[in-house]
Amino acid sequence: MSTGCCERFARGFLIAINIVFFLLGVGFVVAGALLRTQKISHEVLPALSTLEVCGHDVTNLIYTVSTLAIVTGVIVVCVSCVGMFGAGFEVKGMLITYVVCVILLLIVEMCAVVMGFKLRKKFDNKEELFNCLQKYSSELVNGTSRISNAWNQAFLHFDCCAVDPVKGTKNDFDSTPWCTMSGSCYRSDAQIPRTCCTGVDETNYMTKASSECFLTVTSNYKTTGCFERLQQYLGYSQSVIGIGIVIMIAEITGVVFAVVLLCRRSRINMAV
Repeated sequence: MSTGCCERFARGFLIAINIVFFLLGVGFVVAGALLRTQKISHEVLPALSTLEVCGHDVTNLIYTVSTLAIVTGVIVVCVSCVGMFGAGFEVKGMLITYVVCVILLLIVEMCAVVMGFKLRKKFDNKEELFNCLQKYSSELVNGTSRISNAWNQAFLHFDCCAVDPVKGTKNDFDSTPWCTMSGSCYRSDAQIPRTCCTGVDETNYMTKASSECFLTVTSNYKTTGCFERLQQYLGYSQSVIGIGIVIMIAEITGVVFAVVLLCRRSRINMAV
């Protein structure tokens, strides 16, 4: 009697856990697809080129992550279907296939979690981002300086300014070539770039930005530093890593119950 109850529980749990895996797989596919939409590509990825200029190829990273999310999601959906049908109908071949596929997925997910921790550590370096800002020389978004163009895109699309939060006329830009060698800051025509002002975009930042923002730095400017904003964007990786660890634990449990069903099926076949 207890063996039968254990078998029914194992089958029910395996079906339930694979329904969850199926939904998670669909979620991965949707998330990966959204990451590749035109809106994100045109508005956010140009700003991410800042980090590529500074030694971090984040643009390619976004495409890589979106591709991995789609591929992983499709694999999870397929494996979960195998697990559900294998448990529901106690098909030995499907259960064996399920166990092997989940073990392979676990290996891939473990590697992904390790890479996630390394990636998080890599982008915690504020000094490297600050050193990159020290090459800023123009507030134009389509000027001759690629680094300056990229920073201005970041200021516009990430809704941030400088590396540390701007609190007045003394800020991170004071030691940049834009303030020490040439540019409107050097000529005392501005204290922060017009791209740091609120209510402007690529088409009107030079004409619509208010003097209270770029000249006196008293209002209408973005108060969040780009390092903090970047941490907010990348901070979601911690949640994703945590969810990934939970999924791996559930997958291990699923494999255990699949093996229980396989052993039970083998004993029945031997008895027959």
